[in-house]
Amino acid sequence: MATSQQKQTGRIVARTLAAALAASLFGACTSDKKDDADGGSKRPDSGVRDAGSDSGARDSAVDASQTDASSFNDGGSGDGGKQDGSAGPPDAAIVDPITAGADKPTLTTVGYFNDDLGQRVLILGRDPNGDIASYTIKFFQDTSPVGFNIDNDTDTPDVTEFTNTITPVPNEAGFFVTVDQTEEFVAAVNNVQITVTDAGGRTSDPLSATLGPAPTVTSSCNPYGFNRCSGTNVCGKSGTLYSCKSVASARSSACGGTVLTLAPPAVASVSGRVEPPSLWDPPMSCTTGELKPDRVVKLKLAAAAAKVVLSTNNANTNFDTVLYQLTTCQTQPPSCVDANCPCSDDIVEGGAPTSNKSRLVLTNLAKGDYYFVVDSRPTPALTGDWFELTVTVE
Repeated sequence: MATSQQKQTGRIVARTLAAALAASLFGACTSDKKDDADGGSKRPDSGVRDAGSDSGARDSAVDASQTDASSFNDGGSGDGGKQDGSAGPPDAAIVDPITAGADKPTLTTVGYFNDDLGQRVLILGRDPNGDIASYTIKFFQDTSPVGFNIDNDTDTPDVTEFTNTITPVPNEAGFFVTVDQTEEFVAAVNNVQITVTDAGGRTSDPLSATLGPAPTVTSSCNPYGFNRCSGTNVCGKSGTLYSCKSVASARSSACGGTVLTLAPPAVASVSGRVEPPSLWDPPMSCTTGELKPDRVVKLKLAAAAAKVVLSTNNANTNFDTVLYQLTTCQTQPPSCVDANCPCSDDIVEGGAPTSNKSRLVLTNLAKGDYYFVVDSRPTPALTGDWFELTVTVE
């Protein structure tokens, strides 16, 4: 999905998804699993490579003792606070448009993974001027360049590298790209070398990654998926850091004291960003396809309401949303028929979708607290991860 760690001004890492080019090469970004019952150049070990000391300060959320040979440094300036109180992910920074001669983009960490979550290349970095434009992946078998037919068309030649665009998020210097691969690709290519280029043609130093499973950790973890929590645990936020925790614990934290809260009429709008991991999915029959990072919003009704309308359909929401109600924060919404689902995917007018934003209409609500999830869906047009949720009450 999508990126809803999201917008406003401030220092955060943009989570961007490159536009799809070939179905054989690209797909949706990977996500952490939910346990409903529980509520050419040097190659790195275990598929992870970072820029090391060249990338700057190390983020305290990463514990080298847990990542062994696959430990990595984050090259940002720490966690950047946002208007909604959430901390910016590693590499958080605002754009500096006047840094003369110092706006070459930097790769922080790259990974090339193949495990039960699928085959994927992960790219994390920053560009001081916020004009990141593209990434290039070169294909290798060990240290030798290797050709691969990325579009499954026998009339086109194999290629030894691929370039695609990255759409920068306004005012954000960081970028994160997930490029899903096929089994055929990983069978032919066991090492990749990656560079990124900005709009002025300045190209980063390359980083390489060798195919392997994502490293497993038990304590501190990386929310972007450069490592994985052991067992059924997920990588959830603990204050401004990320640690491995049970799904039940992560859900409780998400609905806890820092939850975004609508309290009409005084507070009729909140803005925030979706945050990994993905802790819930919409009720079955509301929508199809794998959803990505999500965010809980609480609605406090001081009095009974005949009609409540919640909507992400505004200029401050910059990704494809799905909006649905939780029975309790600990449970996954059950399947239900469309007519009775407290869930909204695309907005439909006159029998046809008019927006990939969401509008949820609820009737006859009693006084009290209600919890809703803003979920994100990956699309080729995805350029960010911020949302605004508004409420009107009758």
